[in-house]
Amino acid sequence: MFSVSGNTLTWSLTGTQQAALAKQATEQAYKIIDSRINAIGVAEPTLQYHGGQNSHEILLQMPGIQDPEHVKQLLAGQSHLELAHVVSPPSPAPAQTYSTKEEAIASLNSGGNIPSNKRVLPYTERAGSTGQDANPNLKPPTKWVVVESPAIIDGAELRTATASQGRAGGDEYEIDFSLKKTGADKFGAWTGANINEYMGVVLNDEVKSIAFIKGQIF
Repeated sequence: MFSVSGNTLTWSLTGTQQAALAKQATEQAYKIIDSRINAIGVAEPTLQYHGGQNSHEILLQMPGIQDPEHVKQLLAGQSHLELAHVVSPPSPAPAQTYSTKEEAIASLNSGGNIPSNKRVLPYTERAGSTGQDANPNLKPPTKWVVVESPAIIDGAELRTATASQGRAGGDEYEIDFSLKKTGADKFGAWTGANINEYMGVVLNDEVKSIAFIKGQIF
């Protein structure tokens, strides 16, 4: 809704719209905190929504932490999210990963150097993503992938991005996201030209999820 007063235009949200935005912001904050405390490696952290439905509060308890200020800095720091083209044979071949950073760099055939148009990033596969039974208490090993630089889409062009298991289950994952207009135009052109290529969600220089492009996305 908006109102006009002379040369001034004023936009305002309805109560329903405000509640929806507050709920979305709380859920996004929850996901960010969850990913960051997992990186700290606390054995049994407690993370949950707190208070009433409209309180928009999150409760985090981390027993045994000796440096709470470090945790505050980690949680308050800004994140950089990107969608990047993973250098790999196309689907149905699996996404190309490497056991070590050195192995990934060697694949570039650039004399041990990383060209300016490539990046070598760590990637931790999701538990069970290899299709084998996994110990839920055992953290999957970190692998390495090569992605192209610059990224397809920078975080400034994204509204939201999440990963979820594909409808068929197994080791397929889907990346759900929404884009601003400039990002949508760029992404539509890229996906149309890169069917079956792999794309990674990169958060703070770490690949969080990899999926392949099934068709052009407008």
